[in-house]
Amino acid sequence: MQFHLKSYRFEGLYRDPGLLQERSGVFVILGRAHDDAPWVVLDLGEAASLREHVANHVRCEAWSRLGHRDLACAVFYCDEWDRRSIDEELRGHFDLPGGLPDLCL
Repeated sequence: MQFHLKSYRFEGLYRDPGLLQERSGVFVILGRAHDDAPWVVLDLGEAASLREHVANHVRCEAWSRLGHRDLACAVFYCDEWDRRSIDEELRGHFDLPGGLPDLCL
């Protein structure tokens, strides 16, 4: 399945981070309240090794506490230069929930 954000075609939706490739890229965490609800962007980031990074992310518990029944990840594999640029561009586009790091304490 593919998921489009702005002009980028992300791969996903993956509910198990173990299915991600251990490659460089950008990830987006998505949530939805029920089957018919639209997916909502909860968080995003970039990493050199997506599988490891998403599976062990400091905010993974916080994502679960935001009240969505379903959580999934979409990824865009790219090199270091592109991933940092895309991460910055997408962060400027989305109004992400605040306080996520505090929820993990």
